[in-house]
Amino acid sequence: MGKRVIEIKAKNGTVYLYEDESYWDREKGYSTHKRTCIGKKGADGEAIYNVSRRL
Repeated sequence: MGKRVIEIKAKNGTVYLYEDESYWDREKGYSTHKRTCIGKKGADGEAIYNVSRRL
């Protein structure tokens, strides 16, 4: 289906960035999604990516 980036604010005030990918699960018979944390937002609003995403 597609990927999108979403923001989720944690209780401590940090905004985390997630990559959300939806897909059709044939075994279960409905659509579901996988969510992967790709980093967080810094104080200036700039994205700070995880080490695995910096490549």
